[in-house]
Amino acid sequence: QPATLTLWLLGYTDVSANPDHRVAVALNGASLGSTTWDGKRAITATFAITSGLLQSEVNTLTLTLPGLSGVTVEGAWIDAFALRYAHATTVTGSALTFEGRSGRWAYTLALTDTTGLRAYDVTDPQHPRRLTGLAVAGNSVTLGDPPEGGPRRYLLLNASGLRHPRRIRAREPLLLSGDLTGADLLVVTHPDFADALTPLLTLRRSQGLSVTVVSVLGLYDTYGDGRPDPQAIRAFIAEAYATWTPRPVYVLLVGDGSFDPRRYRTDSPSTLIPPYLADADPWAGEVAADNRYVTVDGDDHLPDLLLGRLPVKTTTEAQTVVEKIVQYESHPFPGGWNANVLLVADDADEAGDFAASSETYAASYVTAPFTVTRRYCAGSADHLSDCSSQETTAIHTALLADWGRGALLVQFTGHSSWQQWAAERFFHLDDLPALDNDRRLPLV
Repeated sequence: QPATLTLWLLGYTDVSANPDHRVAVALNGASLGSTTWDGKRAITATFAITSGLLQSEVNTLTLTLPGLSGVTVEGAWIDAFALRYAHATTVTGSALTFEGRSGRWAYTLALTDTTGLRAYDVTDPQHPRRLTGLAVAGNSVTLGDPPEGGPRRYLLLNASGLRHPRRIRAREPLLLSGDLTGADLLVVTHPDFADALTPLLTLRRSQGLSVTVVSVLGLYDTYGDGRPDPQAIRAFIAEAYATWTPRPVYVLLVGDGSFDPRRYRTDSPSTLIPPYLADADPWAGEVAADNRYVTVDGDDHLPDLLLGRLPVKTTTEAQTVVEKIVQYESHPFPGGWNANVLLVADDADEAGDFAASSETYAASYVTAPFTVTRRYCAGSADHLSDCSSQETTAIHTALLADWGRGALLVQFTGHSSWQQWAAERFFHLDDLPALDNDRRLPLV
């Protein structure tokens, strides 16, 4: 029976060329071929493996994007892979998973150790079924398909193949303050920041809000089976919205997140409260969509509660942000700066006319006494262009000066990343030390 490799792949870019994805596949340095497809869709591809290519110990699977003519941007994800091959009937390890044949068959395998032998039907991995009545004779075991026949998938293991918990701990407490029957403001925080929040929560209570504070670690244990899962946070918020009296109006998340909460990349920062990642952007695909945390009533994507986040990484950062918020509300900075609105836009491209979008916002929502300052690329509202180096320098310099004078709102429309606005770098994290706006704090 020939061996096969099956890949489950997903395209996450989509350009005008068709096809716009090609993945080349190699096993142990030998090419198995390639597969092509178009658009943001999932595919399944199966490749034959020539005899003698598989190794008994370590095998290396390599996937590459060799490129396609006319495709300037390409990206694809691997969801899963499966290797199917005919296994020897002698089992030398402590565990073996194998797939039977169609119909109803009996299978006999020779084992090096039958101590504590167990067998499971794992055809449905979510509902494994332990098999009884195994026929063990010496170091051989025989098991058979059920009356309904196969193909079935089986797991066979001895005592040394059983996995054990790495550690056992008590469940993290859920409630940090308040109660779990009702509150106006629901705070979900990493417990490290609970004390730093005290001045802010004191202010909110003085403003007439009832407050409940819960630990995200306890929330994972109670609603997520101990796993750091955004769905656990959403499930808790949904339950509070549906059952509490009063039901929460505001939700505050305290703790930073990352686009890679499971740290598949070794250089990704740690995640204290994960973003809610969703395929919500027609151009970028999966993006942070924290609004989904509070879309808990119905099937629409309109928020049912008002959500905010303090994206802090350390206790010092939490203390600094809390102090800024309390000072902003308790001792407003004088002057007319908070009548200023600062609009910044990327140059137009295939993803959209960002200056035009910014102007639509201004025309719809910015009225007297507010005044608008615009920082756009010249001409970017009516044709595709890149900012010249002179324009980029001028926008960058003016933006820092505008920010220093103070604005109620600073809005950027266009391409960005976690560290900068626009490919031309209108604003970058490195610019933060150059900001001199004191307590004239904008909504960005």
